[in-house]
Amino acid sequence: MKRIKNFPNLILILLLSLIVVTSCQKDDGPSGNNNPQENIPDTFSEYFGNEISRDFLGTVIDKNHNPIEGATITIGSETATTDSNGVFMINGATVKQRFGYIKAEKAGYIHASRSVVPSNGTNKVTIMMLEATVVGSVTSGSTSTVTATDGSSVSFDGNFIKEDGSTYDGSVDVILHHLDPADDDMPMQMPGMLYAENENGAERMLQTLGMLAVELRGSGGEDLNLPEGSTSEIKIPVDASLMNIAPNTIPLWYFDEANGYWKEEGQATLQGNMYVGTVSHFSFWNCDIPAEAITLCITTTDEDNVSLANMVVSITSTTFGTTYGYTNENGEVCGYVPSNESLILNVYSYDMCGDAPLHTETVGPFTVDSSITVTVPDNPDIIQETVVGTFNTCDGNAVTDGYVRLSYGYQTFIDAVTNGEFEINLLRCSDNNTFAIEASDY
Repeated sequence: MKRIKNFPNLILILLLSLIVVTSCQKDDGPSGNNNPQENIPDTFSEYFGNEISRDFLGTVIDKNHNPIEGATITIGSETATTDSNGVFMINGATVKQRFGYIKAEKAGYIHASRSVVPSNGTNKVTIMMLEATVVGSVTSGSTSTVTATDGSSVSFDGNFIKEDGSTYDGSVDVILHHLDPADDDMPMQMPGMLYAENENGAERMLQTLGMLAVELRGSGGEDLNLPEGSTSEIKIPVDASLMNIAPNTIPLWYFDEANGYWKEEGQATLQGNMYVGTVSHFSFWNCDIPAEAITLCITTTDEDNVSLANMVVSITSTTFGTTYGYTNENGEVCGYVPSNESLILNVYSYDMCGDAPLHTETVGPFTVDSSITVTVPDNPDIIQETVVGTFNTCDGNAVTDGYVRLSYGYQTFIDAVTNGEFEINLLRCSDNNTFAIEASDY
């Protein structure tokens, strides 16, 4: 691979959690809970490891991929606000070795978040916030059903409570979003990552067959929920492309917004192309096939041991499907993958070099958390660009809290500025070596 020094800039926001998009054979509902030798800790948080300090750079966008300014970002005790580009930076956030949780909030949108397996270097995320659009209104004291245009629905028995536990009487606005795994944007829309605590307290990775986000608001805009003893029926459509793997019965999981992961609670049955289940409270609800997992960190380099940033890395399991992730500036990506199984690893540079993988190899099986280095062979048709530059204030002082955005073709890259300097690595297969660059003092 030829290495060229050039000058322009920025990065696309990268998703570090590995997203399951395809799956295994159809049956009556795998539980993923059947390993008699599994060692389950006393508390689920013990899975996360020790506290560490990590840097985060992210972008918050709406459903039209436009930046959202003014969103409040929280990672542990650290907070930030997105700028006009929808970008936020938080350095030195306290997270755990195997788990970090990023929350995004803004009036007019439902709660949004991202969870990651933190890597060294800058952890980059994209969060797509969904508008708090009211699909229908119901009245307390009356049974009712609210149905979205795609057929997803939620039914109520008429009982509602406020956040303080007191009874609510009056009109209730129902905010409803169906998240479809066949939608390319779903990994950015869903909360957390596909990581969960099962009913036995063990960790699992998940393959979703569909999610439903439900938020209830009173006439004064206050958040509402169901009282103890009340239940609602939810219906979640299954995309036609997933019907061949959809089990007749599947575990239900809700998203714990306080802790940042999914929890198993109940089950749903397949009725036609709908999963139908009963829930006792509202958040995001998810129909998922679980699997035992380990964390795998992958570092991609060229034959000169130069890190390859902004690569798409996929892991394919013969029994559980494919997961994807994106390398950071150190060429590293971390996430959950199925354990005890040989896996096919592919490295891509989408948009730049088409859909064919740049490199393929078999890795694993892994029984414990692991790190590997993958070397992508040199290719005369691929050019590795290293874009370097400096960013100073109008007074000539180095910017210490900024970032740069580099646009090339259909891709945009974002990277942090360190002591007034930045470096972005990417691959291209086109003869076009013109970049656009923008720097921002965050």
